[in-house]
Amino acid sequence: MKINNKVVTIMGEALLPDKDLPEYVVYSNLIQNWDPPHDNESIDHHLKDQIIAILKAEFAKKNIKFQIE
Repeated sequence: MKINNKVVTIMGEALLPDKDLPEYVVYSNLIQNWDPPHDNESIDHHLKDQIIAILKAEFAKKNIKFQIE
């Protein structure tokens, strides 16, 4: 995901289709730093919340069942 000319890689896992399970799981605890060349800059709690909100909106727009862990 790109925000303000910085990129952060969001780690997650795609799951096999099942009506009772999410299609994708996002591991929020791994959202800690920007990708290089900004990898020395950490992502604070407020920004992490913004990133998660953007992810939620994108998944909802695409009608993808997901879970944030």
